[in-house]
Amino acid sequence: MKLGDGMKSLADNLPPEFAALVHPDWRKNEADYWSVRDQLLEQYRDQWVGFAAGAVIATGETAAYVVDAAEAIAQHAFIARVGREQEPEMTRRGFRWPSGTMPAIKSLADLLPPEIAAQLHPELRKNEADYWKLRDTIFQRYDGQWIGFAGGEVVASGRSPVQVLHAAQKTGLHPHVTCVGHEFEPDRIRRATFPYDVNYPRDPLPLIEIEFRSSSGVPGVLLDRVIPDTGADSSTLPWGDCQLLNLNFAKGILSTFGAGGTAKGTVLFEVWVQLDGKEYECRVHADLSGTERILGRDVLNQLEILFRGPANEVVVNP
Repeated sequence: MKLGDGMKSLADNLPPEFAALVHPDWRKNEADYWSVRDQLLEQYRDQWVGFAAGAVIATGETAAYVVDAAEAIAQHAFIARVGREQEPEMTRRGFRWPSGTMPAIKSLADLLPPEIAAQLHPELRKNEADYWKLRDTIFQRYDGQWIGFAGGEVVASGRSPVQVLHAAQKTGLHPHVTCVGHEFEPDRIRRATFPYDVNYPRDPLPLIEIEFRSSSGVPGVLLDRVIPDTGADSSTLPWGDCQLLNLNFAKGILSTFGAGGTAKGTVLFEVWVQLDGKEYECRVHADLSGTERILGRDVLNQLEILFRGPANEVVVNP
């Protein structure tokens, strides 16, 4: 038996930047599993198994149980449901990573430049590690929801990532914030061409001026040439702007975002924006290599905003 559609490994289903991080021992265990899979069918059909070093090391009726049991015996075991290996595990919002294929990284911090990762608070790393220890249990209740996790428990949950981020950060416990079942899906930062800045080399681009604040109710930094982007899941600022706001990596949240099909490691911060006389919660990615200021749907969905193309203007709360 072999994988279909020309795949050599289930890791081929992953984005290339994550597939490259899958541990080679996991790939070897997967290959060894397939070499004896037809024999395993006779005894283990429809059961979950953990396979390592050429043998079945754990079996059970649920993936969560087998993952825990296999990890107690050997690292990087291949986990599969015998006879149904290529059936994706479903969540309410789509597919999630097949068991055992998540990137072999110890922390999302591994996706950051080392000099940035070194500045993260140790409690953030601990909360992230503790989350993964309990992740399968958490998945049963919070699949598809955003959560904040700290001190061994969920401290905030909901459907709105910006609300969960701000609620979790209020604990002061350096929480790990993620969307359960979609942990490695980066926030999309898409660029749509709107009419407005007539000097933009393509169609004119809409630009607005916004005050970003690192503390609620405290005057912040007024930034111009901010692009209101309805295709962006969240907001982003170049690292230079984050420094103007005195944002501290030790108080940030590990995250990823994607632009142009490429996922980047980043640090996420809770900030506020002042616009049209009102303050709004915002979650902003520190873009460590880009230069654009983007206001995403984390803020735009809290506003009524009118794009008046022929007049070359953006009207907030018309």
